[in-house]
Amino acid sequence: GATGTTTYQTLSASYNALKAPTDTFNNLSKVTGATNVSISSQNFTGLLGVKLGEKKNIQIYGGPTIQRLEGDVHLRGNAYKTASGYDANITRDTAYGWMAGIAYLKPEIALKAALTYRSESDHDVDITENLPALGAAGVGTNEITITMPKSVNLDFQTGINPTTLLTAKARWVPWSDFAIKPKIYNAAAIASGNGDLNLLDYSKDAW
Repeated sequence: GATGTTTYQTLSASYNALKAPTDTFNNLSKVTGATNVSISSQNFTGLLGVKLGEKKNIQIYGGPTIQRLEGDVHLRGNAYKTASGYDANITRDTAYGWMAGIAYLKPEIALKAALTYRSESDHDVDITENLPALGAAGVGTNEITITMPKSVNLDFQTGINPTTLLTAKARWVPWSDFAIKPKIYNAAAIASGNGDLNLLDYSKDAW
């Protein structure tokens, strides 16, 4: 049969700060407000499955995925150095992917083992940036690609006795491949000697 699921995800991480000559601080005197970061995704999955085998205990399923992504970033405070005052708006974008999996079922002992793969999603978004330390040169809108990583889920359950169910779950997401690199922010980092710098990234995968 067909099923639909909707999930919400909020991303958060520590942010990198830029170094720049001290004369750029003249533009920072106008910076107000507090740090506020909101980068979220909304996911919808439609699944169709078929049961195989003499006892219909093998199930193969799959279907399309839809993901919406949007965000706002406002960096404030001395911890961000000359990146303090940086604003970025990521316009809402919709990307498509797919999900597929296989499951083994044995209802008489409540056994179910399932392996599910979800593809990555590429978002081509417009991001509007304002970096006060650069003055007029720090304002602009550019298109960047944000790739939301793939995932692999392993789900297992089995009955131990008529009243007890043993369950186990494992999930792998290669977040180390994920990065948001706005063009103005990155160009300012390179020009100030910081090298190639992401606004948001992760150093470890999720398990």
